[in-house]
Amino acid sequence: MRKMVFGLLLGSLILSNPTFVFSVEKKPAAVEVKSEMKLDPDQIWKAYLENVEASKVSGDLVYSKEFLEIIEPTVKALPEILKDQLEKKVTFDSVGRARITYLKYCLNNGSVDKLLRLWGLDAEGAFVVKEMIKDLVERFEETLKDAPAILEARGVTEEDVMLSRLSKENFEKYKKGNLTIGDLIASQPSLIVNDD
Repeated sequence: MRKMVFGLLLGSLILSNPTFVFSVEKKPAAVEVKSEMKLDPDQIWKAYLENVEASKVSGDLVYSKEFLEIIEPTVKALPEILKDQLEKKVTFDSVGRARITYLKYCLNNGSVDKLLRLWGLDAEGAFVVKEMIKDLVERFEETLKDAPAILEARGVTEEDVMLSRLSKENFEKYKKGNLTIGDLIASQPSLIVNDD
């Protein structure tokens, strides 16, 4: 289990990866976006679970019930967490920045602490891992400033990355310039939460 969660948190932040982690006490309200889209927390959670189920089918990680219970409030809070980014067009940069915002939220609201307890880490181990995650988030944020150069160095284009990450429907919207972070939260929240 530790390996799975470390992979989710750290693997998505490894700087060599050109592709792109938690509790609110009150239930987040639906957030209306300028484009008239209503982002319903329960629908976002349903979409997240569907994304996770699709990952299971493809042989990726299986998420424990305990893990899902820890992240459910944060997934449902995505519209509030990312309220200033909802209308941004989906790009490598905008998805990366949304992911950074989400990770910072998780680090600051106690969710990462809950996750570390789930792993069974003692206080010292939890402190070390949390500091590593903070450092990786800062590095990822700094590295994102050079996203075009990173992609070019890997021999891929932004469109290549999006094709490998977005659903077919979302990729078509992306190509037309019609996919926003709000749309992504509504249909593929796992891309921001855990890079699925």
